[in-house]
Amino acid sequence: MSENAPYDPHIDGASAVSPGKLLRDARVASGMHIESIAFALKVPVSKIEALETDRWEALPDAVFARALASSVCRVLKLDPAPVLALLPQTTAHFLPSMESGVKAAFRDGSERSRSRSVLARVTRPLGLTVIVLLVGAAVLAWMPTAWLHRGLTEPIRVQSAETPEQSAPTAPAGTQAEVVPSTQVAPAAPVSAAGSSQVALSAASDPVSPSSPIANPTGNAPRLLMTASRETWVQVKDAQGAVLLERILHAGESAAVNQPGRLSVVVGRADATEVRVAGQKRDIAASARENVARFEVNP
Repeated sequence: MSENAPYDPHIDGASAVSPGKLLRDARVASGMHIESIAFALKVPVSKIEALETDRWEALPDAVFARALASSVCRVLKLDPAPVLALLPQTTAHFLPSMESGVKAAFRDGSERSRSRSVLARVTRPLGLTVIVLLVGAAVLAWMPTAWLHRGLTEPIRVQSAETPEQSAPTAPAGTQAEVVPSTQVAPAAPVSAAGSSQVALSAASDPVSPSSPIANPTGNAPRLLMTASRETWVQVKDAQGAVLLERILHAGESAAVNQPGRLSVVVGRADATEVRVAGQKRDIAASARENVARFEVNP
């Protein structure tokens, strides 16, 4: 019976160890950030925080708490047996959340009845609004005829405006007559044209050769490159706060971002991640807190 007794986080004594404290100590020892675990398990960060602080009333029930604790132990590569043994075995710790759920259900029913009464009040003037819209549509039905008559008169003005443009190219007819003799001289031009094309090609090929070796180094280096020596978690946001990259990098994997503008970067394990900005290595371990580095890449 003593082994199955539920854990009480308020028990005094240095020997009392809570399951949340075990999980938090294991996470800090592994160097993982709480956001990394939440991202890996696809659960809100608040649930992981509630589990680490033994706030069982913030969790749905005992089954969810045990499943979440087992998943966290799997991510941390920790034996789940000691943690599960300390978890509450009854639903007494989770009754506040269940009561709140029942109250919410009754509250939802009352809200539905109120919304129906409000909807009934709104639908009465809604019928008048529909009638007004129908009358307005009937009035607008006569408007397109006036627009069509106006449109018929506008093309005539356009045609009259186009006639000077059409007459303009026909006016310099003498120029066309002057171009005809130039076409007769065309047979003698291919030799000079071929020579000029060769000169143009040689002139164009000369500036290309010195510029190509300069463009290669800059084109190969991404703006932000992160390489993991061990499993880590990275997140990159733009200046507006939109997430550009958020993933877990395993050992040997890299992630690059070439987005222009200011970038906000979070690295979950600074000692296991190499960061290069425009090809230059940046030391992020010096400014990291609890092995989590946060920095910005300015344009």
